[in-house]
Amino acid sequence: MYKFCILPAVLLSLYLYRRWRQRSLSDIPGPKSPSFLLGHLGDLLRKNAAEAEFLWQEQFGGVARIKAPFGEDQLWISDPKAIHHVLQTSCYKHPRPADRREFSRLVCDDGVLTMEGDAHKRHRKAMQPAFGMTEARELYPVFQEVAVQLVAKWKELITSDESDMEQSSSDMNVAPWLSRATLDVSVFLFSCAMPLVTTAFDYDFKALDGPNDPLVRSYENFLKNASGTGSSIELLIQSCFQYLPECILAPLVANMPGEAMSQMRENQKIVHGLARGWIADKAHALEVGKGHRDIMTLLVKANSSQDPKTRLSEYEMISQIRTILLAGHETTSNSMSFILWELTKHQDVQACLRREIESARAANDGAPFTAEDIDSMQYLQAVVKEVFRFHAPVYHIMRRSGEDDVLPLFEPIKTKSGTLITDIPVPEGTTFVLSFAAYNRNKKIWGNDADVFRPERWLEENERAGPNVGGYCNLLTFGAGPRRCIVSQHYVLELQTLLVELISNFEFSMTEQTEQVRRMPCAVMVPVVTGEEAKGVQMPLKVSLAPVN
Repeated sequence: MYKFCILPAVLLSLYLYRRWRQRSLSDIPGPKSPSFLLGHLGDLLRKNAAEAEFLWQEQFGGVARIKAPFGEDQLWISDPKAIHHVLQTSCYKHPRPADRREFSRLVCDDGVLTMEGDAHKRHRKAMQPAFGMTEARELYPVFQEVAVQLVAKWKELITSDESDMEQSSSDMNVAPWLSRATLDVSVFLFSCAMPLVTTAFDYDFKALDGPNDPLVRSYENFLKNASGTGSSIELLIQSCFQYLPECILAPLVANMPGEAMSQMRENQKIVHGLARGWIADKAHALEVGKGHRDIMTLLVKANSSQDPKTRLSEYEMISQIRTILLAGHETTSNSMSFILWELTKHQDVQACLRREIESARAANDGAPFTAEDIDSMQYLQAVVKEVFRFHAPVYHIMRRSGEDDVLPLFEPIKTKSGTLITDIPVPEGTTFVLSFAAYNRNKKIWGNDADVFRPERWLEENERAGPNVGGYCNLLTFGAGPRRCIVSQHYVLELQTLLVELISNFEFSMTEQTEQVRRMPCAVMVPVVTGEEAKGVQMPLKVSLAPVN
């Protein structure tokens, strides 16, 4: 009988010890907890993505003490200096919480997203040669080819009479189309056997043509199903996982029941099968001197050149592929949905962007754009940057302090006892909720209109306040530091290329459902229609053929 009491006693002791260690945080102000059992978990996961966090920033500044389940203290942070310290200065001293890492393994195995410390450095070193700006530019023809195919599919849908093309329009959910288009790109990056200077597709999988393909189905509403908000009981049970030792946590998470778990296991099976074939093909091509500069070849080549003690195993290579397939298409398609959403709400921005594209095309005498042409479109760059600022796909991340530390602050805060402080001592085991979304709308950095979608801010020469956090355009959209998103440069260029082709060919406007779209928190932010969350990711828009000048 006693052995059944050991685990609960250990968990209770760990909980009480962590509460005792956190006494130094008790003087930090923060919002009142709505529940002892759930703390602020409901605010973080059940409201619109980052809705509560924007409010906390207005009320408390860049740092607030919030409550985890069972009354445990956490630090919610949007202060740039504190975030820079956690993500840059002391990156490997503050790992992801173990329960978060185990849930990440469900969707991407042991890839660069889940590794810590020296293991992460080894993974990053093996992957880095495939993800520079040069490599992103060489993929531009692939991005453009997929965008052209998407345009053709939409024209087929909305054009019923060629004699009346200019009047044709259709109400459509653009989200699944964008997801399949970006999945096409992601799969091509690994399976391509042709030099990337061509636009020829030399693989059998085309998600735009095959929405019922097993791989496509395995990614349908993937993150929404995997990370969507559960019941209070489910949230409470998952919160208890943080107190479990990893030897128990890992098999427990891996063997959880449910439809979402079945989808993740099916996805893992499909991707692993594809990835083994891609790795073998690229390794053979390199052996016979037929390798090209596609991502899969570069990954295999870079990995094989490493010291045997530091190179990646086949399973680790497969994990990287699964990580990039998910991140490269899911976040890109969601961001593209939010771009089109903003352009429907700001018709003046859409019209200005279309004029710039048309002007660039005229200056090019109608020739196809190059990556350099895309870079030269300043308003396009401003629109994309503003969407990244306004709709950060990853709205917050969590870290847990691996040792006692002191967080420096950009903006001093007043404690509950009235003392003005410029840094915060934090004990080992403290959980940080780093709010990318709130930082990206910090008025001290982005101006008093930070809550307004306004691309023109990126064309102004105003000096922005605050330290450089080290991310893309001083945004935290892709993270910062050694763990910054490794595919961000590919992601940005792919998004810009899709946007140019879509705005060149279509005009986007509101439907009744568009007004009901909300930002749902699902590990990444996804668009859903209020009251229709069970239908999955949706971005309903009226799509018309663009006017011909």
